Amino acid sequence: MSNIQTTIDRVDIEALRGDLTDAVMTRDYDRIPSLFTPDGAMRWPHIDKEFVGRDEIRAGIEWGQGLCGFFIQHIHPGNIQIDGDSATDRAYIQEFGRMRDGSSRLNYALYHDHYQRTPDGWRFTERTYEVKYLDRTPLTGSPPQPHPSHSPYPATGFNEQHGTEHERAEASPEGCTDHRREQGDRSCERRTPRHAGHDCPDRRPRPTSHHEPLT
Repeated sequence: MSNIQTTIDRVDIEALRGDLTDAVMTRDYDRIPSLFTPDGAMRWPHIDKEFVGRDEIRAGIEWGQGLCGFFIQHIHPGNIQIDGDSATDRAYIQEFGRMRDGSSRLNYALYHDHYQRTPDGWRFTERTYEVKYLDRTPLTGSPPQPHPSHSPYPATGFNEQHGTEHERAEASPEGCTDHRREQGDRSCERRTPRHAGHDCPDRRPRPTSHHEPLT
């Protein structure tokens, strides 16, 4: 096999592995079995579970995810060995989550993967999960809760949401003044409901090219 074909195969296998991780993380249960051969297998020996065939794999992943309140998995690529139309590799994993029963899990583990080239591209024939370390210490964190007054957009630049807020200045006694106060700038104090004279920097005409500075 040429070096070029080997490189292509490695890229395709990495893409397949990434596709499976994404499908699991997004709980796309229909996509997961399509990444295995029809007789593929998923094995979790640490809990004495194995799922053989696409239907069992789908049901097994959905069952496992159903135990989790939330779940995060990080996968780091390992060594890929290609032998014609088959391949093997290892992937290194850190994952953690909180179960619906209130318990927590932090795992460091390995995936031992086997692949087969098919008319539809590379597919998993087997994935075995080997846990190397398990920590059941309760997780103390939680997903961040955004403050209702904070914009999800960057503080710099002009965006549609910011512009809309200025267009609605008449409906708010504060208008854009609050925004500028947060930045330590009082130049935007409203004198009329519509910012007479376009004193507010965010209401100035935008430059037509990068050669025309905003004044």
